Amino acid sequence: MRLFKARVQNYRSIIDSGEFEIEELKTILVGPNEAGKTVLLKALQQLSKPKDVPGFDVLRDYPRAKYNDISTGKVKISNVTVVTGYFSLDEEDKNLLPEEFRDCTYKVYKSIDNQLYHQLENAPPKICYKDIKNDLTRLLTYLDKQYSLKN
Repeated sequence: MRLFKARVQNYRSIIDSGEFEIEELKTILVGPNEAGKTVLLKALQQLSKPKDVPGFDVLRDYPRAKYNDISTGKVKISNVTVVTGYFSLDEEDKNLLPEEFRDCTYKVYKSIDNQLYHQLENAPPKICYKDIKNDLTRLLTYLDKQYSLKN
């Protein structure tokens, strides 16, 4: 899998980076000192952080100018997304999947309370019980008839 797009928001000096593309061969971060280059990379690291790297700390990592919203209860920390990453599969991995899943994008995002969320975009619709209820009823009716004929 390859990270091809990301977004960082509500993290230290970054209010919202907006979505930005990550090139396949190289990505270069350019900016003056204290512009947020390291902060951006630290936020991205949280998508798949090493064990020895601490997670987010609300007091330290939430933007100071907005912290009053959390302390007064205006904003719930579980609703504050910090980093979002969009991943795509390599071609050889796509070939191992059923056709309808080959163009999917894997989205991972993490909130300031260190909860990690996963989502599959462009996936085929989920099949629910209500979608197959009639088929299951017909199958059970058929099985009931087969069972009663043998006895």
